[in-house]
Amino acid sequence: MADSETRLFDAAVRANWSAYQNVIQGLAPAWDYCVITSANERQARAYESELDWRRLRGKLPPSTRFLIVPDPDGQRIGSGGATLNALRAIFEDKTSRGEVADESTWSKTRVLIIHSGGDSKRVPHLAATGKAFGVLPLLDPEGQPITPFDQLFVAVAGCAGDLSAGMLALSGDVLLVFDHRAVRANQLRGVRGVAFNTSAETAAQFGVFVPERDGSVRLFLQKPNRFDLERAGAFGPSYEVKADTGILLFDEDATAACARLAGLHGGPDLISEARRSGSRIELYEDFTFALASETNRAAYVGEGASPSAREAIWQALHPIHFDHVTVSPIRFVHIGTTEQYLDVPRDAENHGYGYSVARSVYASGTTPPAKSCLIETVLRDDTSAIGEDAVLIGCHLRRVTVGRRSILSGLASPEQEISLGDECVCVVIPLADDDSGGYTILLYGLKDNPKLHVDDAACTFCNTAMSTWMETARINRADLWGVGDQQTIWDARLFPVVTSMEDIAQFLWMPLRPPTERERKRWKTARRVSMAEALKKADCGKIISNRDAIRTAALCAQIRERLGTDDDVRPLFGAVDTHALCASAASEIRTFAEAAPSPFLKARAFKATSDLFNERLRTIAARASVDSGAISIPSGALGAWREFTAPYMHQWATNPEEAGSLATLARVHEELAFLQVAHVIESNSLHKGAQPRLAVSPRTRVVAEVPVRIDLGGGWTDTPPYSLEKGGAVTNVALLLNGKRPIRVTAYPIPEPVVVLASTDIGYSARITRCEPIVSYNDPADPVALHKAALVLLRIIPTGAEGPVEPYLKEFGSGIAVESACDLPKGSGLGTSSLLAISLVAALNRICGIPRQMDDLFQDVLCLEQMLTTGGGWQDQIGGAVGGFKLIETQPGVVQKPSIRSIEADSPALREFEDRLVVYYTGAQRLAKNILRGVVGRWLSRDPEVVAALRELHQVALELWDAMRNGDIDTVGALMNRAWRLNNVLNPGSSSPRINDLMNDISHLCSGAKLVGAGGGGFLVALARSADAALELRRWLRRIPGEGRVYEHAVAHDGLVVTA
Repeated sequence: MADSETRLFDAAVRANWSAYQNVIQGLAPAWDYCVITSANERQARAYESELDWRRLRGKLPPSTRFLIVPDPDGQRIGSGGATLNALRAIFEDKTSRGEVADESTWSKTRVLIIHSGGDSKRVPHLAATGKAFGVLPLLDPEGQPITPFDQLFVAVAGCAGDLSAGMLALSGDVLLVFDHRAVRANQLRGVRGVAFNTSAETAAQFGVFVPERDGSVRLFLQKPNRFDLERAGAFGPSYEVKADTGILLFDEDATAACARLAGLHGGPDLISEARRSGSRIELYEDFTFALASETNRAAYVGEGASPSAREAIWQALHPIHFDHVTVSPIRFVHIGTTEQYLDVPRDAENHGYGYSVARSVYASGTTPPAKSCLIETVLRDDTSAIGEDAVLIGCHLRRVTVGRRSILSGLASPEQEISLGDECVCVVIPLADDDSGGYTILLYGLKDNPKLHVDDAACTFCNTAMSTWMETARINRADLWGVGDQQTIWDARLFPVVTSMEDIAQFLWMPLRPPTERERKRWKTARRVSMAEALKKADCGKIISNRDAIRTAALCAQIRERLGTDDDVRPLFGAVDTHALCASAASEIRTFAEAAPSPFLKARAFKATSDLFNERLRTIAARASVDSGAISIPSGALGAWREFTAPYMHQWATNPEEAGSLATLARVHEELAFLQVAHVIESNSLHKGAQPRLAVSPRTRVVAEVPVRIDLGGGWTDTPPYSLEKGGAVTNVALLLNGKRPIRVTAYPIPEPVVVLASTDIGYSARITRCEPIVSYNDPADPVALHKAALVLLRIIPTGAEGPVEPYLKEFGSGIAVESACDLPKGSGLGTSSLLAISLVAALNRICGIPRQMDDLFQDVLCLEQMLTTGGGWQDQIGGAVGGFKLIETQPGVVQKPSIRSIEADSPALREFEDRLVVYYTGAQRLAKNILRGVVGRWLSRDPEVVAALRELHQVALELWDAMRNGDIDTVGALMNRAWRLNNVLNPGSSSPRINDLMNDISHLCSGAKLVGAGGGGFLVALARSADAALELRRWLRRIPGEGRVYEHAVAHDGLVVTA
């Protein structure tokens, strides 16, 4: 198929799906009635169960009234008779509900009729639910398995809005992929058929329209041969013919005319006549022949099974205008046999008609071969062997060996191992009858035709001549049929009934080999049923409940598998379409969290639970309309998180569709995830034990100064929990700006027993006499929040302290003053908060006389930033505290121990780098917390974009280091560009139109450029193409109006400096 046609199919499916979604959400008109015809009451009950399943999941429009209408007393009356019966049922339904029902009803009612009254003898594995509701190995646009009903309902959902009133009828045992807009229902007059162009050979299996030039239909042929087509003039200019899709549209007058044929509004009752005469009225013969303008009346009436019925149909329908539309592209797929069913996946892939193949959905335990399908299936042993083009549906087993082009369906026996040969079908049917119930197993071969008589040479069972099979198995006719029975496989009592699915394996010899004597006796003494009996007694409610149980088991198994890897678990949550399934998935994830072997997996499980609730929330409420409110989680909640979340879970269980409960649960579990990460780092703080004491003289002033850092590549890989789980790598450089270290902290003792904290660059000072304002430090907007957290970290004022600070300061040895100064714009992106943090802990450690190695200070800052809930990695503090141009690496581990390699201070490459570097403040400001939280949250969810970007950034840092060592400064610039691109993948808000324009404007002068910092930051660093280009770039930047500013810089070869 040409790519252009594939694109058209994709567009058609999207258009149909969009129209369907609008109908579901009440944004577009829906069908007033959808009538599904059935062969009998048993089939009707099965269909009703299927509709209930869809209602529960919000897949049906609430405004549409669904009726299941069986043929009267199970007597087959044909598709035309069923159409009339459907209209009568609508009329009676309106009357019973107290609505006005008369001939005007059809001028204000939109009716969809889906004919599904077949017995599915050629597709027995779909017969219990009916072909219309048989699961197909195809996925809808949301990744869910579809049935013919689902596909057809979506395909014509948009037609309801185009049809002001009237009826659309179609067959329910096909797939029709086309764009609903091509039907032009808004231009309907009379009756319209929908056709597709095909060859004479294909048309021999269809009805055929013979049109006039204006599209009106002059003749309608049923399964014509080439001679019939030529005689009727059916061939078009390219020798194509117009084959019938089975879709017929009737306007309101034509619908009313049909209603009169159903005995309404004073018309003839053709339904009763068909029942009396035993004849069938066919929609695609009796109706379409009568509608065609050149049909011979005498021949039409005389050839029918019921001339009087045909005369009535002629009188009612022949005067009505009948036209057709030819739709292209269109894909018509008939599911008439088991072979045709198995052809669907390959056909979908070869022809690319808008639906993807369900290779593995709700499936767990093994990776199927490329050309097989696992749907709603759990295999506990990953050594299962599955043949090409095999389909497994609704199975839960330990292990299977299934041959090519075989079907295994409905077998849920988790401890069993099952073998099935090539081209075999094995279907387990739960029974509901007056006997013992239980299960039976239908076994047959792919090419078996259950309709054939045993004496027909073409009659096979399990791919062997039926007579040969019987002789080999030593089974005679009396074992299979009673007196008067039709001697076909459909009516043969071949299939044992068992009380438990575990017993089914005893009879799997039937398609594989002759039985042993013991097996034959077990078969003969078992209660047995025929296909016909099994399907009459099928318990469709149990089929659906078994299917739901397996879906739940498969989903939970997939969740467990993915949580232990770097695979994103969120795509699985799109399948969570009921409260029960959501509760099972949440229980599975929370159980995983409880037993998680590492704190990081526990954090991931908490985030996965949050993602699950958010996805469920998305399906039941508009996100913007839900406010969960502030969530306060005490630090002790992690140790008893089940108890802490129990009230929230109970509230949700009590009212599962209440959006506020879901939003709260999502927020609570997200907070638990971040609290878990913070707890890992804080629990490894080295400041434990006794309160420290003053270790300097009363007049000593301890000063800590630090340069800034610019990150060139690898930023984000240093951020917990990624760095703790995977290790990190960052290449950065420490800089003096305008000739000085911009960040300074001064700490000194004071005689008064108070705490004085100041941020001199903004003119803020606080004199604190009580502990509460200090231990309540976690407000990033507080100008001295870092100062307070540092005092708590070093236990000068311990966690949880209350009352006056005086007792603690007396224990310490004096009051204390801590002042900071930062000669940089706020939100610069140069790592100022982390550099201020390391300056604070360095100064306070010195004043307390605590000997600290540089690695210890780095760990202190990680802890401090988690305490403040801003998060953050280690590259900012290391980047400034350790001078020069360097590669910083860590290995996975809770305590990060950096390995640092630096470029020599006198390196020519470093001098060239310094000469070509331009540092420019753009005027933009950012607070990194929300950005950090977003990226960390996406990592905890294992967002594939984030996982891939972090891996690549790690590699970028290593390549940057190699390029610098080799003196390849242009490659350093190119890698800076690559790092900037990846930063934008991690945080799409890193840039802005203004920044993008600036980058474009300077690109001709630069080898590379990027904004610095986790949040994009306010500073831009550019690596010019040469030293002269750097001078030109500085001059150009200085001419830009506004708050932007070029900074002079120099590589700081000494990092953190502490003096006293």
